[in-house]
Amino acid sequence: MTDPHISTEAAPTAQVRKEDRLTAVHDLREAMRQAGIGKADLLVDGKTCAISADDAAGLAGLVRKGIAETFEACTELTTCLRTHGLEMDEPYVTGNKINLGTVTVPVAAALALLLGAPREEIEAEYDECKDLSRWAYASRVGDLLSDAFHRTTGGVLVDQLFHPDCLRCRSETAIELGRIEVEAALRMASVLQSGP
Repeated sequence: MTDPHISTEAAPTAQVRKEDRLTAVHDLREAMRQAGIGKADLLVDGKTCAISADDAAGLAGLVRKGIAETFEACTELTTCLRTHGLEMDEPYVTGNKINLGTVTVPVAAALALLLGAPREEIEAEYDECKDLSRWAYASRVGDLLSDAFHRTTGGVLVDQLFHPDCLRCRSETAIELGRIEVEAALRMASVLQSGP
């Protein structure tokens, strides 16, 4: 039984161009992804609900307004990372958290030092020609960064992964930092501004 007052059809609008509809749908899906709201397709009685392009744009704005603090923290953290000249991708918002992405070992080492990791351990000698020595060093840098991050922010790099270099895909050794909470991002930005 369907309610005659609820329609799954989009309200007619004055000739909305297909490109505008696609842009609005893409924008809504992106905003929902950033907020961690899963699928953007809403189902009612097994049918996909249709909304107008204006409604989709309005809903995307509301979702983003709801996670404005996360965007502000991401912007502040990005500014601090740029100020220190760290060559890494910009952090981005996903699932109402801030994703720091993947960094090279030298960038991870520099970030660890900025967060207060012991310089003598970061700058320890290792044999760059031996894979195991290079991987052990990279793993140690990841651990030192994780410890320094926790000590200075109270947060945890729960998604951190070590990626050894790969001859097959010609990728260099890297450390995936993953997502962090907003509060940890704000404390990290504060530490980067003032020092550990």
